[in-house]
Amino acid sequence: MATMQRSDPWSIDVALIGCGDHARLDLLPCLTQIEGVRIDAICDTDEKHLSATSALVRGALTYQDYRVLLAERESLGAIVVAATPQVHSDIAGLAMARGVHVFVEKPPAASTPELTRLAGMAAEKNIITKVGHNLRHSAAYLELCNVVDPGTATIFDVRYITSGPRGDRWNLNSPIRSFLLSHAIHVVDLVLHALGEPVAVSANACHFENGGLLVSGRLSFPNGRLSTIVIGDVGTSFQFDAWAMSSEGLIVHIDSLRSVWCKGLSIKGRRWSEVWTPRPLEAGHKLAGYAGELEEFFAAIASGGRSSPSLAEEIATYKVIDEIHAQIQ
Repeated sequence: MATMQRSDPWSIDVALIGCGDHARLDLLPCLTQIEGVRIDAICDTDEKHLSATSALVRGALTYQDYRVLLAERESLGAIVVAATPQVHSDIAGLAMARGVHVFVEKPPAASTPELTRLAGMAAEKNIITKVGHNLRHSAAYLELCNVVDPGTATIFDVRYITSGPRGDRWNLNSPIRSFLLSHAIHVVDLVLHALGEPVAVSANACHFENGGLLVSGRLSFPNGRLSTIVIGDVGTSFQFDAWAMSSEGLIVHIDSLRSVWCKGLSIKGRRWSEVWTPRPLEAGHKLAGYAGELEEFFAAIASGGRSSPSLAEEIATYKVIDEIHAQIQ
């Protein structure tokens, strides 16, 4: 089992596997800001990506084969992986077999059975895992959670529209499955975080001539709680809106992660409203949730605590995706 390099107060050797734009521009800047995290090695099959990332990380060893990296870097305590779902599951399995904690970008696996296998392995070996769902760590969603506690909302509606990518991805041989694992996975994770696991799912789809897809769905939860979702890759730009209502009738609205407003009744029964907007100098990675998700993962490793969503928690998201897939294909 790999051992973590510790000093006072705490430190850990980390490998970044997958050095594409997302890893280099979003994950790496956040990693370098977390106290105690040392980028020990980086890996990518693409020499250009590897070279560009190496220039940003002094002293990190470079690899083009993650199998060699995991075999040689015995000091590794954790890996951060951003590749394809098939590579995600392969790397996660190899790393956990060596006792290394795993942060893996979504989607962590191509199928629910493969994800279930990985979650079982993590439990057996007591490995801390985390799937990179940045939206649940975004500043706007955290502000919503300050008003309506996750799990207690009665209604949570989400509209998620993007311009792509479209079509078949990751050699899944299914444009619909590719769409669900590329886009719907964001929305389903948020809904389940806000309301728990659903008891019923219904979905419809509209297919566009340009290959675009628009999916609408309804998720029912215990005690009459409800979520409606609209997810599409047919927009000209990214648009995200979410509405939550508490059992007391308090309404909270996220507008494209840029603002949050809430309306309700004051203690004296009068109507009131408040608006949250980011502070002018607040960093983009923090607003988008990339900083928060990685900070939580490493805090869990340092304290022996919990990081969410784990691979085990992600199974519920995949089951909803499977049900939507079955209904719209």
